[in-house]
Amino acid sequence: AKIEDRNEDSTTNPVVAEVAEEEEEVWSTPEMPHNGMSFATLDEAREYYNSYAKRTGFSIRTNTSRRSVITKEKQKVQFVCNKEGFGRKRRVAAQLVDGITCYSDNDEAEEEDTAQEEEDEQVEKRKKFDGSQLVPYDGKQVSNFRSTIHKTEKFKDMQETLDYFRALKEEDPEFFYKIKLDDNHRVENLFWVDSAARRAYKEAFND
Repeated sequence: AKIEDRNEDSTTNPVVAEVAEEEEEVWSTPEMPHNGMSFATLDEAREYYNSYAKRTGFSIRTNTSRRSVITKEKQKVQFVCNKEGFGRKRRVAAQLVDGITCYSDNDEAEEEDTAQEEEDEQVEKRKKFDGSQLVPYDGKQVSNFRSTIHKTEKFKDMQETLDYFRALKEEDPEFFYKIKLDDNHRVENLFWVDSAARRAYKEAFND
């Protein structure tokens, strides 16, 4: 039997050499999108940004697009990260200007959108905390509690009034007041008159 010598140089084997060349191919990351970049078509712009996205670890989708009223062709397209709305805010816009597609990164728009999203989030939080469904009381319990507070404050005001009358009585012996209570020992009527009013009454009616 004839034994073939298989110790051939791989560099001389065209198939092996082609594979080796493919393995050594270096994937370079495309330039980051920025203002002033131009492309022949919107499709070319999308292909560029899609390639950039793959190299940097995310995928893209079309967020918004605008067509010409006259030609009905797309004039402006906004590409965003596929996770836009879930904490990812990468986005760029491509627009036709004199037949040339120009790229612009929306840094300012992104900041405005981020600020608006934060504001909307705060509004939603306030709505949640202000919701009546989160109050651990029903309407009847709240009404009863308000009535209790009203009664307490009412009696507190009356007690302060009586204390004030007693202080006036000490300063002015002729100061007079009288309280009438109802069957529940609540103040029904309250009458008072100071010394000046009593003297004026006596002078007017000789009483």
